[in-house]
Amino acid sequence: MKHGILMLLALALTTGAAAAESPSSAIMMTQDSWDTEHAQGQAVLAWVGAHAPKFAPIAQRGTVKVERVQRFAGAADMRSSPSAALPEKGSPGEKYSVENTLLDGTVQSWSFQWDDTSSSEGGKWVVTAYTYRKGSDPRNTQ
Repeated sequence: MKHGILMLLALALTTGAAAAESPSSAIMMTQDSWDTEHAQGQAVLAWVGAHAPKFAPIAQRGTVKVERVQRFAGAADMRSSPSAALPEKGSPGEKYSVENTLLDGTVQSWSFQWDDTSSSEGGKWVVTAYTYRKGSDPRNTQ
């Protein structure tokens, strides 16, 4: 497993030294990668299959990469969020992307965004993009 976190802090335009010490909002980007035979890789592909059944993952040996972009009201909120966990719930504007690269070079990728207006249950993950490129045909992108 490879894991990385990039953190971008967005400071509100305020004055005074105290404002610089406590940012009013933050964005955290988390990236992870697993072999498809690893339990977490399988869990990610199962999550994709449940949230994008029309674009189900091809179950073959390869690598799964994920990227999650989360927005927080402040630095304190960041400490309470499990960044590497599968996102069952999200916050407005939050994004989750998955790329499944098979050994023959075939690539599937999905982009999801949390939509809190689309469900009576408080929101859901919706597919915003899907691509498929067969490994033997680099021009065959759907």
